[in-house]
Amino acid sequence: MIHAPAPTQPVWPAGVSLLLGLGAQKAGTTWLHDTLSKHPDCYAFPIKELHYFDTVSGVTHLGHVLTHKRIKARTVRGEADPSLTRVQRLADLLEAPDAAHQGYVDLVTDGVPAGGVALDITPAYAMLDDATFAQVAAMGQARFLFVMREPVARFWSGVRMMVNQRRGDAADFEPAARQIVDAVIAGESSPRVQAVMARGDYAATLDKLVRLVPENRRLVLFFETLFIQSTMDRIYAFLGVPTVPLTDTAPRLEGVGASLRPDQIAAVTEIFRPQYEAVCAAFGPAVPQAWHARFASASPAASGATTDLRRRLHR
Repeated sequence: MIHAPAPTQPVWPAGVSLLLGLGAQKAGTTWLHDTLSKHPDCYAFPIKELHYFDTVSGVTHLGHVLTHKRIKARTVRGEADPSLTRVQRLADLLEAPDAAHQGYVDLVTDGVPAGGVALDITPAYAMLDDATFAQVAAMGQARFLFVMREPVARFWSGVRMMVNQRRGDAADFEPAARQIVDAVIAGESSPRVQAVMARGDYAATLDKLVRLVPENRRLVLFFETLFIQSTMDRIYAFLGVPTVPLTDTAPRLEGVGASLRPDQIAAVTEIFRPQYEAVCAAFGPAVPQAWHARFASASPAASGATTDLRRRLHR
């Protein structure tokens, strides 16, 4: 586990950069990864979410879980998979990372030519502690993309994904999902649900971005306006790669349909009110209408902290 500042900075291949997608969870990152992977100047790893930084810092163990799952699946099937060597390298690196993260840089940039962009879109990176986030931010060729989704919709999508992974009776799906929400409202949520909540702490992620990442290496977008050409053009410009036409706007992994009760919507809205207020204070009229519609009865007043966040985001 690495917490101390990196003693040296990793050496990057000339002209190669890295895009780190911080999430948020259930905010279009799978679609974004698929779309960018098709760009001739963007290079994806065999696994969409590497979970390198959250694993080596002890925030999660998902890097170990996903690499071992991928390796085991291919081994059991006896399939020829040239990418398996890189996945094994990641698994080994997670067991023994180096303080400067040179092994990680070498792995993700392997085979990427000058002018190319390596991709690591791992929403869990939004939960990194300050020390680890500062290490990552200090890597000068890393660029940070953060996508936010209306808080209640994102949370409900995350809960439904969690219930769907349990693969229970389809008829019990909505009641089971609603039961989790009732537990959250009552303050009795499990560690897994607490993780879903933590991934929606936009204010904390934005604060780390503006404190630790130079403005020219960070881009913050909204899920509600993600699936359009003009937004992708902004991303391509941010990465320094040519624009390509957008041909696929279908969201990925939408999950099983279910609805919250009106009382649950009201209660969860209040839980996430600080996130709404922080984002509206920081981005003002750029906040999509879907956010305002959710909080139509609210009149958020920007606190001194969120007003300062807006100033730092747009200085």
